[in-house]
Amino acid sequence: MTIWKRFATASLMLSCACVTKETTTTTTTPVTNEFSRTYTLQGVVANAVTGARVGGNDLKLYLVQGVDIRTPTRITSDAADPLFGEYAFTGIPADINATNKTYKVVAVQPGFQRFESDLSFQARSGALVDTVYNRIGNIYLFPVGVTAPDYVYTVTYNGKPVPNATVQLDPMTSSNSLTYNPADALPATTGLLASISVTTDASGKATFAGSSLVLGGAYQVSVLPAPFTDTAGNTVQLARFTTVTNLVVGITNNALQIALADLTPTTGTVYITSATNQLAGQVIQSGQLVLTFNAPVTLVNATSFSATLFNNATATLAVPAVVATLSADGLSLTLSPNFAVVPGATDRGLGIIYGDGTALVSPRSYPAQTLRVFADLRFGNGDVPSGLVIARAP
Repeated sequence: MTIWKRFATASLMLSCACVTKETTTTTTTPVTNEFSRTYTLQGVVANAVTGARVGGNDLKLYLVQGVDIRTPTRITSDAADPLFGEYAFTGIPADINATNKTYKVVAVQPGFQRFESDLSFQARSGALVDTVYNRIGNIYLFPVGVTAPDYVYTVTYNGKPVPNATVQLDPMTSSNSLTYNPADALPATTGLLASISVTTDASGKATFAGSSLVLGGAYQVSVLPAPFTDTAGNTVQLARFTTVTNLVVGITNNALQIALADLTPTTGTVYITSATNQLAGQVIQSGQLVLTFNAPVTLVNATSFSATLFNNATATLAVPAVVATLSADGLSLTLSPNFAVVPGATDRGLGIIYGDGTALVSPRSYPAQTLRVFADLRFGNGDVPSGLVIARAP
């Protein structure tokens, strides 16, 4: 082998030795474990009577769970600071099981009643970019000597007061949800208390004495099922009612309205028992239409019934076209044509068609309800009333 051949062979072997294999490295983003997530509890401490922020070096806040006692990670005590009264607890372990771990929030400030609230911090399912949950929990302190106000519930059905209904307050001894969403207020722990029941009076009012309630305590308000009899003697079975937002004593408005509904809703509160035009083809020279109801009503927009003439050669209607008269007992409605030009001899086959216009009737027992006579009311057998009256024979 020549020296040139040996040199070429060595060069080829050297170039082969320099070739390297490429490799690709894939990095997997670690998945956040539910057990590693934490909560932040933050809010303000305020005077429950005046709404003013409460703070200062003598305000003590604690988050207690077993032997573990936490103090706030941040609390603003300087009255000159715009965030005066703000607090935050951070790094609270999220709980997979909501019933597994309960914390007690304690607030102590001289001149105010001690505040305690039970809550838990449950991890929520679903995508979460951050590993920290957040909860707002405002603490309202009541000054020493302040007592709970009386709470008055007015129970109605279709605008009428419901007497002899049982209104019940069930204490919420602990809560994992915000029982007073509008203000994010933490409810005070009410402890072991019995339910309180009051029966409504003739005006539908049930009054709970403040002396029987716990300031800052959360109660669920219920009205038990009750029968209701109106002035016409009709009895309606009313359904149980439970408030969506719980009562927080001293914070929630102390005068509230509760409107009950039928256990089996019906639209037959008022119906027509008779009408003077029920006999087909009869002639009523006055042109009047008289309707009789099963229960007393009142008139709304009494001058606004409508009327149209047909086969009228000379007769015309004035404004308003109809005169509506309701009997004193509210059971009979008379609709009369208001003629500008009275019918003459040539008005053969003259007829009048009455309509609702914008007029309404309202059941006296249910003043919040309004009905159109021809569009909404029915006879007892379900037939639709007619507004047609024949005033002159053909």
